[in-house]
Order: sequence, then structure tokens, then C-alpha cells
Amino acid sequence: MFLLNLVGLWIVSLFGVPVHNIFALALIAGMAESVPYAGPILTFITAFLMVLVSPDSSISALITICVLYVIFQQIEGNIMVPMIMSKTMDLSALYILLMTLAGATL
Repeated sequence: MFLLNLVGLWIVSLFGVPVHNIFALALIAGMAESVPYAGPILTFITAFLMVLVSPDSSISALITICVLYVIFQQIEGNIMVPMIMSKTMDLSALYILLMTLAGATL
């Protein structure tokens, strides 16, 4: 998650979104992954507030940060977690993803 956040925030900053302290935000995101549920929320709130208090802040920048963190969570939940679980449990990543979706449906 550290690298995903670092690259994502850097790319967004290239397009003019006023994100400062990208490395610190990515480091917080990487460390907060050890706290289930609350970690990603706290990471998002931190990034949102940093963009909000920026003098260059705009509604489009805030929406971009919101969308970016939704994308981060989708990548983590639908790609990274099944891959890690498949390595750990010695099962197919597709099987893990399908069983996770079935469990969420139930």
C-alpha cells in the first residue's frame, strides 16, 4: 500500500492536485494497513484534510482525492488481498476472490 499510495499521489500531483508531503502520506498509509478498517479511513481523512487546508485547494482536488482513495481500496481488496491470500493458503487467487465475494453476498 505504501508504493501504491506513493505512485498514485505523485501522479495526481503531476496533474495539479495540491498534495504536499506525498512520502509522509504514503508512509502513513503503509503503516495504517496493520489496523483493520480504521487504518484506511484514517489515511483517507489525513490526505483529505491535507488537501483541504492547502491554499490551492478546490472542489475538484477534493473529489480527485476521494476518487483516488476509493481506487486504492478497490485495488487492495480485489487484487492485492486475493494474491497475498493465494500465496499464503496455496490456492488460486481467482478462487479466493470468488469466495470473498460469495461470503460478502451471504
